Amino acid sequence: MPVTVVDYAEKVKGDMIVIMTDQEKANLSILMGDYSQKIINLSSIPILSVKPESLFN
Repeated sequence: MPVTVVDYAEKVKGDMIVIMTDQEKANLSILMGDYSQKIINLSSIPILSVKPESLFN
């Protein structure tokens, strides 16, 4: 599935891919799950990783 996201973003000439981190985990290595990490590794397009609002409360 990460390949599909990256392929589509490249096909439409996207400027950025936005992914959401896991709100239940605090450790960065866990926060960026397997799926997110694969997108980051595969993409030549910039990635913006955002935290869910509940992490800020």
